[in-house]
Amino acid sequence: MHLDDFTHPSHYWRSVGAAEAIVQISGEDRAAIEAILERQAAAWAAGDAEAFAADALDDVVFTNVVGMFSVGLAPFIGQHAHIFSTIYKGSRMTQDVVAITPVRPDVAIVDTLTRLVDALHRPPGIELIDGAVRTRLEQVMVKDGGAWKVASFHNVAIHPAFANGPAATYHIADVGDRRLHRVTKSQLPIVYAGVRPIRDIRCPNCSEQSGHSIRL
Repeated sequence: MHLDDFTHPSHYWRSVGAAEAIVQISGEDRAAIEAILERQAAAWAAGDAEAFAADALDDVVFTNVVGMFSVGLAPFIGQHAHIFSTIYKGSRMTQDVVAITPVRPDVAIVDTLTRLVDALHRPPGIELIDGAVRTRLEQVMVKDGGAWKVASFHNVAIHPAFANGPAATYHIADVGDRRLHRVTKSQLPIVYAGVRPIRDIRCPNCSEQSGHSIRL
């Protein structure tokens, strides 16, 4: 498979239906979710696995960058305790929010770009990008007893060949003839529909609005 195959339009089409229900997340909930990310970063820097898992559910589902899989809080804590005392001892991890996607008022998919620096070693097969381990982390968070908790934690390492995109540029296309109109992220304010994020479907390059879909 050629690298271009991963950025071909067929991998990105998401139709936007007019009847789809809009789900939005409140500023209070967004702040609570972002606070979890900040606590995770602080716990990582402290090498504290229990603190890192403090916001996770007892049956958290975990997949790490090399594909190791577990269900439950104990293995989630155990794996992080292991890496904090070995390959990632003394390292720091930061997260940049890419999208917080509400599935319903008490469930949100949180996608972040992570950057890990000062690691003693790195897992086999993981390549550095500008001196750091870079990953795309997707966490499913649920509101449990009024507090947001991590139900799923799925981390994927970024290959250097894909380090620069195509995240910055999007396309709007007519569903009928697949016309592509290249636009920038700033031209497409985020809205939320159904279970995944979409963007304002009015094309900034033409007057048409109905019958368009988004390639992300």
